This record gives sequence, C-alpha cells and structure tokens, in this order.
Amino acid sequence: MKNLQAYGIVMALAASLGGPLAAQGVPAPAAEESGFSADLKLHYAYTPQNRDQLHYDYQIIGVDFGLQTGLGRVGAEVGWLYKTGDGFVAPLPANPTNGKAPISRGFSGDARRNDLNGLLLRLSLSRPFLGGWTWQAGLQIGGTQWNQQYFGDTTGNYVASNPARWDWRDLYNGNLKGSYKGLSPYAGVKTEIGHNGALEFNLVVLNYQTKNYVHYAGTAGGGYKTFKNSSNVNVYNVSEQNDFPLDTFVTRKRYVPHFEIAYVYHF
Repeated sequence: MKNLQAYGIVMALAASLGGPLAAQGVPAPAAEESGFSADLKLHYAYTPQNRDQLHYDYQIIGVDFGLQTGLGRVGAEVGWLYKTGDGFVAPLPANPTNGKAPISRGFSGDARRNDLNGLLLRLSLSRPFLGGWTWQAGLQIGGTQWNQQYFGDTTGNYVASNPARWDWRDLYNGNLKGSYKGLSPYAGVKTEIGHNGALEFNLVVLNYQTKNYVHYAGTAGGGYKTFKNSSNVNVYNVSEQNDFPLDTFVTRKRYVPHFEIAYVYHF
C-alpha cells in the first residue's frame, strides 16, 4: 500500500503542476530559447526507509540533452546511479532435512553486502510555471542493477558416532548480479540560479529488484571429504567450494520513494 501511495504522490504532483501551464506564459530560460540545450547534472537523493541493507541515499552523475518543443522541453539524460550498502550477517540457513546433523549455530556464519548501480536513461518533459520556476516529470529507465556479494561457512554439530568431529562443513561464496531494468517515475520543480546553473527538487519512486542467495545446508553435490589436522586427527567433513546444486535465489521487486536534489550546470 505504501508503494502505491508513493507512486500516486508522484503522479498527482505532475498533474497538479501541469494545470496552470497555459495561463502562465513564463519565458523559458535562455539556454532553452535556442531549441537545443545540454546540461551536466549531479543528483543526491535520500529516503527515510532502510530497505535491503542499502544506504539511505544514492548519487547520480549524468548529462542531459533537451529540445524545446511546443509541448515544452523534452529531455533525455544519460547517467550512472550508485547506491551502496553495508556488510551484514544474514540469517543462517535451515537445518538439513537429509539426515545430516543440525547446524552448529555458534560455529557458522553467512556474511553479505548489497548495492545498486548502473547506467540509466531519464526521459522528461518540463515547462515553466510561476515566476522563475519550472516543473518537470518523467521516467527513469535502469540504473538499478542489483549486486549481492556473499560468503558462507556453515558447519554441522558434533556427532559422536561420526569418525570426524564435525558432521559436515559447507563453503560457499559468490556475487549475484541482477538484470532487472527498473522503471522509476519522478516529478518535481526547478529554479535557475545565476547564468549557468539551476537546482532541481524531485520526488523519485526508485524501482529495483532484489536477488538473494539461498543455501541449503548439508547438500554438497559431490559429498564431503574428511579433513585431518596436522596431528592426523579427524576434524570435519568438508565440501568442495560452491558444490551445492540445490542452492538457488529469490527475487523481490521494490518501490522506494526518494527525495532528490540536483545541481544543473548549463553548457
């Protein structure tokens, strides 16, 4: 419901700003009077929601090309978005269901780190309204490729009847990359500052898809080899690295509103 509300706010803002267009007649900035314009844009955005172990903010650097038409300025921005995250400890997998000993929770761990980044395209329409202000609305395509780094080392409990001290040990690591191209609507206002600059204030509903690795404990495809220490004593049965054919991943779509400010430099 919150995601739908956020999307509605963006659409309502765009619609409400578009009403007074015909009545205003405010002249366009000088950079747009020639019909073509090019801008450098530096974006910073923030959300109060802490989702998916990602930071609250993101940054974009982009170059925007615009053409003044009868409808207003039609823009196309090409840029790069980066939204990083912090390392975190993920919940341990469920206990094996194949007869293996339960996970030794005190001797197991699963560390991960998520981030979003990627090339994006922003398509926009903007028109002047009120004195010195311009409204804009548009759609961002891409810029939200998902990346998850993970490293797991899970161990089964001690089993007295087993020749090894620990029943099993799973070793797995990797980097999950998503290919989802999110469609993120946005709307806001812009005001000129000085001769070559402007500030934008936007509400962006950032759309991305998570991709989380799921490990099934105690399921090494090639079985487990007994590891002995320097004293030739059995310590544990260990898997080959990443030899887990049953492991998979789950995906979820997100719609997270962000408040964005951008500095615009007119070439």
